[in-house]
Amino acid sequence: MNEIQQLVEEIQAILAEPARPQFETIDSLNRALMEMVNRMNGRLRRCDALLSQGLRTEAIQLAEQAPDVLTAISYLDFPEWDEWAGLVREDGLNAPPEPLIEIAAEINQSYTVASALEHHLNQHRVLALARAPLSKRLMVMRKIRRLDADNPIWQDDILVFEKQRFEQIRNEVQVAAQQGNADILATLEQELTSTPWQKSPSQKLVSRTVAAHKQSRMLKAEQELRTLEPKLTEAFAELDLEKARPLRSRWNALMQIAGPTANDSILEIQNLVQPALNWLEETDQTQAEDQAYEQAVFNLEQAITDQKPAEELQAQYHEATKAGRNLTPHLYQRYTDSLQHQETRSRRKFFLLVSGTLVSLLIVGLLLGYLIRKSNQDQQIAEHAATLHDLVQSGKLTRAQEYREQLKPQPWILESPEIQQHSARLDEALEQEQGRSKQFQAKLNQISSRIHPQMNWEEIAQVESAVPPVSQLAVTADEKVQLERLKLTLARERSDLQQQFDNQFKQDLNVFTNRIQSLPEEEMVAINNALTSLHELQQRNHISKSLKNDLPKLKVMLEDKQAIMRREEDLQRQYQNISRSIGDFDRYQKGLEEYILKFPETSHSNEFKKIIQKELPLWKKFVEWRQPTQEWEQIQIRELTPQAARKLLEKVNTLEAASKPLPVPVSIQQLRPAVTAITGRVGENQIPVYRPLLEILKGPLYSNLNLVLTQNNKRYYTLEVPDALGSRLLFKKFDNISLTRSDKFSIDRSEVIMPEKSPDQDWSSPQSRFTRSITAKVPEALNGAWESIFITLLQELYADEKMEPILKYQLLRSVLELGCKGSLPLKEVFADDLITLSAVNVDPAANWIDPDDPRALFARKQVTDKLKEFSSPLKKQAEIEKAFAKLEQIKPDDSYRWVGWISRNSKGKPVMRINVNHPPQDTGELMVIVPDAEPENVYQPVGTINKGKFHLNPPVSPEAATQIYKAGRAVFVKSK
Repeated sequence: MNEIQQLVEEIQAILAEPARPQFETIDSLNRALMEMVNRMNGRLRRCDALLSQGLRTEAIQLAEQAPDVLTAISYLDFPEWDEWAGLVREDGLNAPPEPLIEIAAEINQSYTVASALEHHLNQHRVLALARAPLSKRLMVMRKIRRLDADNPIWQDDILVFEKQRFEQIRNEVQVAAQQGNADILATLEQELTSTPWQKSPSQKLVSRTVAAHKQSRMLKAEQELRTLEPKLTEAFAELDLEKARPLRSRWNALMQIAGPTANDSILEIQNLVQPALNWLEETDQTQAEDQAYEQAVFNLEQAITDQKPAEELQAQYHEATKAGRNLTPHLYQRYTDSLQHQETRSRRKFFLLVSGTLVSLLIVGLLLGYLIRKSNQDQQIAEHAATLHDLVQSGKLTRAQEYREQLKPQPWILESPEIQQHSARLDEALEQEQGRSKQFQAKLNQISSRIHPQMNWEEIAQVESAVPPVSQLAVTADEKVQLERLKLTLARERSDLQQQFDNQFKQDLNVFTNRIQSLPEEEMVAINNALTSLHELQQRNHISKSLKNDLPKLKVMLEDKQAIMRREEDLQRQYQNISRSIGDFDRYQKGLEEYILKFPETSHSNEFKKIIQKELPLWKKFVEWRQPTQEWEQIQIRELTPQAARKLLEKVNTLEAASKPLPVPVSIQQLRPAVTAITGRVGENQIPVYRPLLEILKGPLYSNLNLVLTQNNKRYYTLEVPDALGSRLLFKKFDNISLTRSDKFSIDRSEVIMPEKSPDQDWSSPQSRFTRSITAKVPEALNGAWESIFITLLQELYADEKMEPILKYQLLRSVLELGCKGSLPLKEVFADDLITLSAVNVDPAANWIDPDDPRALFARKQVTDKLKEFSSPLKKQAEIEKAFAKLEQIKPDDSYRWVGWISRNSKGKPVMRINVNHPPQDTGELMVIVPDAEPENVYQPVGTINKGKFHLNPPVSPEAATQIYKAGRAVFVKSK
């Protein structure tokens, strides 16, 4: 860093000097500045690249490497930058690039973000190590993302975590719903609906969680309602308002949770507490009326105290008495006194007004005062009469009676005709009310006497029918309370009886449920009997509706079982139809197709389609192998002609190509090389393979040459018989293999191995004699004597010691190769000899015609040494016989018979189905054809059968169950 600071200070010092610095100094400093700025800008760009990838920590670490990039930039961004740039340009130099201040500012900002992130990152690491719940880890990750918004990594991680969290919530909702844990479900619903998810949860998950939470709350509410019912009814029985009111508030809150579509169970509980709720409602209404009356009385007293006008006093009076309530005598007296006081004061004012008038008007004033008083009295009587009328008319007789008693201090009101008329009606109503009250009490007592423990449904119905007439007679609050208590007692008896019936129904239902769960799967009669029992349960009377809610489900379950059983019967019939067609490919295919049409949605149907398309043709080919197998088992390999062998192979090759991947039967595979070798005895054009060799041997080199063999094994070849001239033999000997050069040559007879006379001397060369032999014998090889003919020819060559070794080697090799080409036994027995002969590379330029040719001398020695390793062909005869015996002892192939097919039982386990009308009685190994397997595993064993009793091996793995035990696949028995 001192280096950068020193560089900047030198530049600033030069700029501060008045004299222009030397060019070399400017150039040197400019180069150093340019190099330093480029270094720092390069590092800044790398930091910027890391920041753009979200690698803030790595960017900061790179920036802090010595020299610290931010400190360096602070030095390099000196105030005289523009002045320096102008100076270097004046000298024709390139100005240095400006420092990347913007990137430096971003790195500086990264320090602030990193500092703020440090706490959350530490928390994130701690939660990860502690394997904290995903919900907590997501909260921290969202905080980090808000602080580190430019880093895309957090968004990607949050998406992955949220996906996992959704899966967790799905499982947690399922568990909490099963446990009925409303608190957990509420938390999960809150998390789903209130969390700022990166990608919103699926509507299905949200709906499922909300529904589960609602259902759990309803169940919890129902449980609490059941606990509240006895408490609320007990408070009603004790008329304990302080206890009953909080219970009612909780009841109403729970009913809000249960919702308007509460189930029958909740409605039954509601009926039990309804009398208590009615009592509370009436009590609340009465208390409200009392409060309104007290307020009206207070307002009237205040109006009297404040000496309000008569109109306002009368309005307050009517407000207090409009509900039929009477004023206390004291208040009523105050009210009337106030009205009279206002009337007296009004008259005084009137007399004061007329005191100054003429005496003659005195009489008029007195008369007017009388009329005013009379009017006020009439108005008061009318008001009292109206109040009394309203009380009597509304049935509030007790209050009417009290009201009439309040009028006694004012006889002029009580004895008025209007009041007397309503008073008579009141007396009549009181008499009637007394009769009604006695009638109500008598009937109530009568009904109460009929309520007792151990009531039956008929008695309860009779009592319940008698309650409505009594309800019409209940007028007073006390009577209504008595009636509600009677209803509560009756409801209790009904509830107890209902509980007895319900308990018995539950017991019977449990017995029935256990019974249908253990029903035999294949007994239709048991299903029908269960449906009859279920109908009896459905028709049973006096059972809570909620207890019968599951009966339709049980009926559906039984009907489903019935349908399944019927379907199973249809399946079994179809299986039997398929089994009856075992052995007939066309009928079997038709049976599978019928199954597919009737049961297209089953797994068997899909597998049957594949069987028809891919495997049925293979089974037909598998059976077609029987005929060629039998033909090959009857082959007489020694007598087989090339033409017959070719026909056998063509048939096998055609069937093999058409039946892939079925392997060729073992016996055919074992005989095939030998039969193929026999076809090699003639070519495609039916020309024997030895024909080319015979054509070669017809040439003069082999067929016409005579040999003069000397005592020292020199061989001279000539076309003529040597002439005897004295003791010498004269002839023309050839000097080259092409027989184009010959020289007259004589040799003493004593040096020559003279041919025997039989009857004449035969000067023919060994190859000429062999040519005559092979030409005569080899055609017989095609008539079943291939091996013996070639053994004879090979032995002739082997035993001929006079033949030119090179020529002998060539003929031995050619004849042996030819014989082996048409015979597998020869090929196997002479395999080593072929290798021995093939190991010699004879010089093609060796002129063996010339006994003194140096190349021929070398080649002759070469082949002579190799021929010593060749053993006598006659000694191979025994081995050839063994090879033939081995071929003739090839065992016939195992026989295969189609005896069943693979299916699956109701538990999905593989089973073998057979034709029960003609069950197999075989003994052997059960196998199936698996076309998709490796060639060596196409035939897979699946079990055994012993005199008709079969055992299917269980699959060794799930893969084997699907690959080997395919439904519809034919099962064959392999027997010897």
